[in-house]
Amino acid sequence: MATAIQSSSLNYSSARRWRRYQFDLPVRVVLPAVQQSAEVFGRATALNEGGMTVFVPVELNPGQPIEIEMSPPLSSEPVRMRAVVRNRDHQAYGLELMPMDDSAREIARFRASLSELATWVAR
Repeated sequence: MATAIQSSSLNYSSARRWRRYQFDLPVRVVLPAVQQSAEVFGRATALNEGGMTVFVPVELNPGQPIEIEMSPPLSSEPVRMRAVVRNRDHQAYGLELMPMDDSAREIARFRASLSELATWVAR
């Protein structure tokens, strides 16, 4: 179940391209491997149109591609996205989100999913 959380005392909002929404939602992170994928569970704590912050109990490196899946409340299907780790602070990772493929249809669906998540988080 998702719960609202308070923002940190640091204020980066003027430097961000998109508004950041603070929340707490369980996520599943899929780590691609050469022969077999691994899955770990964590928590997403912030989201905007370009990325999210997740806490996961594994070692991830900047530049590492992953997939992330979450089930927004009141949604019948989970949302799955590709992401690239852009930064880290211990087990908190900043992810850049990307559509699952390069087609215009998938990009539109991806942006609609992010918009729907942001609308839910803003409540």
